[in-house]
Amino acid sequence: LIHRDISPDNIMLPKDGGIKLIDFGTVRYVDDSGKSKSTEAVLKPGFAPMEQYNTRGNLGTWTDVYAVCASFHYLLTGKVPTDAPTRIEEGDTLPILESMPGISDRLVRILKKGLSILPANRIQTISSLYDLIYGNGKSNLLSEKKPDIPQKKRGSLKKVLLVGGAAA
Repeated sequence: LIHRDISPDNIMLPKDGGIKLIDFGTVRYVDDSGKSKSTEAVLKPGFAPMEQYNTRGNLGTWTDVYAVCASFHYLLTGKVPTDAPTRIEEGDTLPILESMPGISDRLVRILKKGLSILPANRIQTISSLYDLIYGNGKSNLLSEKKPDIPQKKRGSLKKVLLVGGAAA
C-alpha cells in the first residue's frame, strides 16, 4: 500500500504514546514491483513528490518516502519544503535543512536522498529509510552521487504545472 498523503496534518501523537498515521482516503495498492496503477493526481504541495503532479506519474513506495522525509524536514525546520515543481525550476537543494544547527550531516544526507526529485535517486522503501536512520549506518545508499534535476526537465515546468494545476 502507498498512502499518498503523508504530512504532519495526517500524523497524530496520541496521549498514550506512539505515532499514528491517519486519513487513508488516498491509499492505493502497489504491485509486486512496488508501483501503483493509480490514475488520479492527489497531492499536498511541499509534501508531494514530482510524480504525484502527473496523473500518469510513476507512483510507488518511494512516493511515501518523499512525503515522510518532507514531514521530517517540516518538523526539524518549521518550514514546509519547497514544492517539487519549484525545486525543478529553481534548482532548490533544501538550503534551510542544510543550515539547521543540531542536525547531523548524516541525517541531512538521508533526508536529502529521501527528497530527491527523481524517484530512481530516492530511498525506495520506508523500511530502507528506517534502516538508514536507526540502523547500523553501513548502507552505501548515501554515497551515490547522481544528478537529481536533469537540465532538460528544468525547462518543461509549464507542462507539469498545467497537469498539476488541473489536478489540484
